[in-house]
Amino acid sequence: MKRLLTGRMAAVLMAGAALLASGATAVPALAATAGTPHVTMATRSVTTIPTVQPDFTCPRPSVCLFPNNDFTGNYPAWDGPAVLATDVWNGQWYSFAQADASNPNPGSLNDNSNSVMWVYAKNINVGFCLTPGRYTLQHTYGYFFIEFGITTCPSNDRPPKPFP
Repeated sequence: MKRLLTGRMAAVLMAGAALLASGATAVPALAATAGTPHVTMATRSVTTIPTVQPDFTCPRPSVCLFPNNDFTGNYPAWDGPAVLATDVWNGQWYSFAQADASNPNPGSLNDNSNSVMWVYAKNINVGFCLTPGRYTLQHTYGYFFIEFGITTCPSNDRPPKPFP
């Protein structure tokens, strides 16, 4: 019995020495032998559409629209959040329906464009200007107007309302 324990101890010491000689640390090896589950990376199918998480990075310069109030969710026409390039979607009022982001209207948005964006709710006749940043819209607003390259909301220079 003593010889068996001595043999096992020698094997453990040799494995540890080999591990240290290879430049690896002993902590992961010990954790793996202590019964810690092994995590593997799975490949996902090309047909799988991942749900966007709150840490989704909105490409610059664009405005990303999310159907949920917490910067998550996907619009089917976009296979993810709606990503509006502000050099294209600017200078006039658009409906979120025109941008394929209206079922529902955005619950939240991330303006990573360095441009201001106006939002407007026809049913309550309310509109306001958003500087670049993240906002919760609660599905209230159906229209938007991006002023490309303008970084601050003007105090009295507003685009005309999309409806009289």
